Amino acid sequence: TLQGRGFPDLSLGLGDTVDVEVAGLRCNVLSSNFTHLTCETGPQPEDYVPPPAIEGVWPGMRGLEMEIYKDAEDEVSGFNGLSKLNNTITINNSADGSFRLIETAQWDTPYNLTGTGRWCSKSKAFFIAPTPGYYRFATSINEYGTLHGSWLLENGTAMSKQLLISQGRTSRIDDFWSLKEEQWSPSLHLMAGQPILLEGAHCVRDADKNRGHFQVAVRIPNSVGSAQSLPEIQKLSVSGDNQQREQVISYLSGTGTDDIVHNVTVKTDLEHAWMLVQEYPTTLTFKPSINGTNLGKGFNVSVIESEQSVRLQLAQALDASPSEVGVLRWANETTVIYQIGLESAKFPGFGLNVEIVDRANPELPFTLPPVPSACLTPGPFLSPPPPPTPPPSPAPPSPSPPSPPPPSPSPPSPPLPPSP
Repeated sequence: TLQGRGFPDLSLGLGDTVDVEVAGLRCNVLSSNFTHLTCETGPQPEDYVPPPAIEGVWPGMRGLEMEIYKDAEDEVSGFNGLSKLNNTITINNSADGSFRLIETAQWDTPYNLTGTGRWCSKSKAFFIAPTPGYYRFATSINEYGTLHGSWLLENGTAMSKQLLISQGRTSRIDDFWSLKEEQWSPSLHLMAGQPILLEGAHCVRDADKNRGHFQVAVRIPNSVGSAQSLPEIQKLSVSGDNQQREQVISYLSGTGTDDIVHNVTVKTDLEHAWMLVQEYPTTLTFKPSINGTNLGKGFNVSVIESEQSVRLQLAQALDASPSEVGVLRWANETTVIYQIGLESAKFPGFGLNVEIVDRANPELPFTLPPVPSACLTPGPFLSPPPPPTPPPSPAPPSPSPPSPPPPSPSPPSPPLPPSP
């Protein structure tokens, strides 16, 4: 999970996208909002080459980082002491009222926020060249300060913390010209898309709390009038130690100590692995109990159901908050494991029985296998009884003998003589 500012909120469904790479490998983004982004990594490719860093950091996100140090000028006391800022002089050990902020509009210190005139600032940001050519940076400072730059030459040589500007006289706000060359850097050739890390530091000697500022500007080598900004591109690269990918089952219950943990395992073989997949999932019934008494709040769980769904249903059955129930799901081709944990002090005597209530019923030509096993630890091995053997079919009746032919018709009787 990455924490910062300015990540797109993917839940809004606006079509925003964000790409994350960790040690050269694409990180599958699971969720993102303005301040947090969560993604899942995979194995690192063999041909990975890390991108070049500038002073240990990479351009990304937006805005610039700035720190304001109250009453720090006495210790800085001139140009040579500016290197103490964010080194021996920090936000934590400066006077009350010192603070850190992120600026997103322009490079300008906040005006009259510290309540004192003898304050200092340290700020840094990446500038990314929008077009190839020669660039010059400028400052407007009250009262004195410096601007350093770090960038990579086209041959890969690192130019580290090069002094670009050292301004020792005061200029008014938004005045980048009155002191002429004292306010301007030498020309720097940058390629389109090339980043340069700029770091500024300044201090105010005057005790008048209404004075003091530090501003940075740039002259872009483009004769066509345009807004001096770039479309926002968020590309994150996170460095870290590489290790073998592994799956670890951990307890997710309240405190991690003195807990009740149950493992529910559904297992089959490769021949019948289809019983654990989307089309033909097996269904389980979870029956929670307290001190051996069934709570009567059983619920059905499909073996493809998420741990979040199981956690919510179990919490509801226990009249508990979802945060008090821990559920972890692990699965491969032939096995699904649910691990359920609760803090024993809150749920003394918690027990869980699990039964298989429905198994996959695929259409032909599949052959139904034996019912897969469901194991509950601790607890007895639970499995429904095998179906009853169907009774034997009755034998077909014997064929009937042929019927005799019908009798021949009798000849007509002679007429009787008349009566006397």
